[in-house]
Amino acid sequence: MERVNCNFCGCGDARVKYRVKAEKYHPAYLEAASIVGPEPPGEFTVVCCERCGLRYLNPRYDATEL
Repeated sequence: MERVNCNFCGCGDARVKYRVKAEKYHPAYLEAASIVGPEPPGEFTVVCCERCGLRYLNPRYDATEL
């Protein structure tokens, strides 16, 4: 996992909008994800850029994990 700045404007300031626990995903998805890639984190964090308002995952999978 890697921490990133906003993909749209490059700003490094973001606030957490919400967190989604991985167990809320369909079990078949979690099973397939663990076969083809890294094990999903316990939760995914969606943040909102303070400058432009873009919402994105942070941290996110890095290039080697994808």
